[in-house]
Amino acid sequence: MHFNKRNLQKNTINDIIKEDKMSALTISPEEVKRVKGLGFLNNKGTDNFSARVLTVNGKITAAQHRCLADAAELFGNGIITFTTRLSVEVQGIPFDKIEDFRKYIAKEGLETGGTGAKIRPIVSCKGTTCQYGRLDSFKVSEEMHHRFFEGYKGVALPHKFKMAVGGCPNNCMKPDLNDVGIIGQLVPIHDIEKCKGCKKCKIEQVCPMHACKVVDKKITRDTNVCNNCGRCVGKCPFGVVDEGTYGYKIYVGGRWGKKISIGKPLSKIFTDLDEALNVIEKTILLYKNQGIKDERFEETIKRIGFENVEKQILEEQCHLILLDINLPNKNGYEICSKIRTKSKLPIIFVTSRNSSMDELNGIMLGGDDYIEKPYNVPVLLARIQNLLNRVYPKEQKSSKLEYKGITLDILKSQIKYNDKEIELTKTEIKTLYYLLKNTDRIIARTEIIDYLWDNEVYADDNSLSVVITRL
Repeated sequence: MHFNKRNLQKNTINDIIKEDKMSALTISPEEVKRVKGLGFLNNKGTDNFSARVLTVNGKITAAQHRCLADAAELFGNGIITFTTRLSVEVQGIPFDKIEDFRKYIAKEGLETGGTGAKIRPIVSCKGTTCQYGRLDSFKVSEEMHHRFFEGYKGVALPHKFKMAVGGCPNNCMKPDLNDVGIIGQLVPIHDIEKCKGCKKCKIEQVCPMHACKVVDKKITRDTNVCNNCGRCVGKCPFGVVDEGTYGYKIYVGGRWGKKISIGKPLSKIFTDLDEALNVIEKTILLYKNQGIKDERFEETIKRIGFENVEKQILEEQCHLILLDINLPNKNGYEICSKIRTKSKLPIIFVTSRNSSMDELNGIMLGGDDYIEKPYNVPVLLARIQNLLNRVYPKEQKSSKLEYKGITLDILKSQIKYNDKEIELTKTEIKTLYYLLKNTDRIIARTEIIDYLWDNEVYADDNSLSVVITRL
């Protein structure tokens, strides 16, 4: 008998998949939800799960590769797939083998996760090694991974929050389709005095956006068209564009899936990575504090206005100081004392010095709070928010929408009409909220379906009819 090895392997995989589909689903919805929070997604119609293994922007070592391959054969069905967020998925893991799988991959420093209403794994292109890369995409995304994905691990957000890093305007990683995206820039610096007005201009020829043109025997650049790809730098034989400025362009409010929105760029191109990351952190905190539960960041921006969001993100007014004690030149105590002679700005000491005398000195010199390192990020954020609320009291943001005698209380999930209060489900309150926010126009059913269920849960026209009937 003649065997075809390729067909045999193909049939084996099909048999495995067929066997999985025939399994009965006996795990409770509560347990399915619990392990989803750990990064295990149920394989539909089975008691098996796909483990979502985290990577740092798609990079894993050879040893980690081997570990995953062994784990896939020991605990799964031998199949490994890759997600669009650069995570690794090991399929077909039985429910009762989930903890064994986690322990097995932990020996190579691997863990599962990447789900839930929080910051998702950061993704990046290969701009570090790509000829078109205008920034070290691996370095940037790794810093973002440690600072935001790991640092904000316990911070709940209104919805999932995705970030991406692209090395250049080629946009391979689609950063502008993420909640926050960075695109590398190389802004050309033109020395017009050196321009000879060549009939066949090298800069004009190389520009992929056709932003550079010779006009009246001098090179010009349309900044509204130029995407700062930097391909013109160094191309002029007379040195018109010998150098450029590297930078980071930040987009906010993008999303993709069933509902697509292209993010808008902030008006400033950042030349300092720390400044860019600080702006991203302010963006995350804005979404955390001003977003509504189950609302994507793109919807938050639409609700409060892009100009308002950009102003809050870019404003440099200081509202609070985090101050360490062990600093070069002057220590934190001296700086705090000097600030107190001129300002009542709230100050929180964040330091590794943990004696009672250190804390007492900090408070006596004018510090408002004292937190020891290492600290828990959610606790630090909560104490910052409490201090800001005390120092800058303001009217509580209204959670109510009113229309023709109907009052919708978003926080209480209640509707009041003729003094009668009715509790609503999450889907019902989202539907009513969307209708009340758009009372000035007719809304298509498909638009409401897109708003309610996004791209992760299947829904049809009947699903909406049920909600509307209950309302």
